[in-house]
Amino acid sequence: LGANIAAIRSDLLSTIEGEPKVSGSGEIYLSPNAQKALQEGAKHMKALGDTYLSTEAVLLGLAGVSNTRPILERHGISDKAL
Repeated sequence: LGANIAAIRSDLLSTIEGEPKVSGSGEIYLSPNAQKALQEGAKHMKALGDTYLSTEAVLLGLAGVSNTRPILERHGISDKAL
């Protein structure tokens, strides 16, 4: 795709750091955006005919999430390119 992976990673890490944190619990929680990304990934998994949630399906799911889409677009990565 020709994108700067280090810059995308930096932007994504900044976004993740901005997410609310849960502490003091033995439970693991996903943010609403993370849950949506996995749900969208599961839709792509079915569309791709996969029987497992591949990294490709997760990436496509992440591309549809409100806090991830602008980062990908800013780095020239469109849905069509994915």
